[in-house]
Amino acid sequence: MVIKDKIIVVTGGAGSFGSVIVKRLLEQGASEVRIFSRNSKTEWDGDIRDLSALNRVMKGADYVIHAAALKDVHYCEANPAEAIEVNVYGSLNILTSAKEAGVERVVFISSDKACFPMGTMGITKALMERMVLNECRQSDSPVCTIVRFGNLMGSAGTVIPLFVKLAKEGAGLTVTNPEMSRFMMTIDDAVALTLIALEYGENGDILIERGHSATIEALALGTLLYSGVKSESELESRIKITGARPGEKIYETMATSEEISKSKLISLNEKLYIKIPLLSESQNRHAEEFNSHNAPSLTPEEMAEIIKRII
Repeated sequence: MVIKDKIIVVTGGAGSFGSVIVKRLLEQGASEVRIFSRNSKTEWDGDIRDLSALNRVMKGADYVIHAAALKDVHYCEANPAEAIEVNVYGSLNILTSAKEAGVERVVFISSDKACFPMGTMGITKALMERMVLNECRQSDSPVCTIVRFGNLMGSAGTVIPLFVKLAKEGAGLTVTNPEMSRFMMTIDDAVALTLIALEYGENGDILIERGHSATIEALALGTLLYSGVKSESELESRIKITGARPGEKIYETMATSEEISKSKLISLNEKLYIKIPLLSESQNRHAEEFNSHNAPSLTPEEMAEIIKRII
């Protein structure tokens, strides 16, 4: 087991995803897990914009999982300078500090919004990926891999807890465009993907889950079904369509056609993953991009079962 007896730094380790992966790392035999997070009051409390603090936490570490970021799309849009500072320059600090400390492996958490980005958050994640790729070409680089997440269902600040609250109160659910689709991942899915990248990822790889998507309508209907609404008329009347906001995409792309052209499909633990070696040349074969419109789609009933499991 690659994790056993290792010292691992987790940035953003106090968040919804970070707290679960920290627990999983300890269960799998890590000798020490150092949480580096603005929200943490644990052994290390810090900000990835502070290079000197990162240098202290990196000393003697074997691996780094870099999950700290500004992820709220609307906050990043309203505060682009801060998003650049944290998501771009903060990630550069991770690279610099990890190299200085002799860290063996770094896994960077990215987003499907880094593919064909339209907003500030996606642009900063795309820039982070470019920096990582550039670092991978250096001979003294740690083994750097990237994982892309979709929407983490049930995590802090996401729409599902809000929808559940409104549904139980008998309120209407606001939907921008019912045909919009998004990749849906549970936090456990995201943790599994990250651990696979840590163990199996090679330098310059992107790893993604060959997962499921759902339309925003299916998500809203699933939430209402979970809350006990059964009649067709009430299901329809409780959904309020407002229209898409500026800059919102109809669907998200998890991997471009060029990336898919050089990818390998791998099966682990009864799930399918796509491994994309960024440093290799395109295979010159036709490939369709992997997006939330052509991914396997979850029904409202399936969404209701997932919500029941995670809430």
